[in-house]
Amino acid sequence: MEKLQQQRDRTDADRARDEASYEQEQAVAEMTPRGVLTDKLKSRELLEKMVLEKVLAGGDDEFDYESVDGDEKWDDWETLEEDIRAQYFDEETPEEEVQEGKVLTGQTGIQDF
Repeated sequence: MEKLQQQRDRTDADRARDEASYEQEQAVAEMTPRGVLTDKLKSRELLEKMVLEKVLAGGDDEFDYESVDGDEKWDDWETLEEDIRAQYFDEETPEEEVQEGKVLTGQTGIQDF
């Protein structure tokens, strides 16, 4: 009885979302080669790939993206460090760069011992 009541209480937006989801699933099914649909291993690999792409694109309604985005534990520290290093060196002025009106002295290019 509860299920019937839930179906009656659904809004037009719910129905439209379900219809769009159904159409998208049909399009994916039509584009998927028959060999993938009949092979259990290939079918599983395709499903895992599709779910991963959906999560990475932010399309999973049940996943709490805010908790991951706000938690530093999930940050890619190597990439962040590279970005900081690149920004530092981009802002730095090279010593060899001759500024207008400035004459370099004492730099012969030969190392003295």
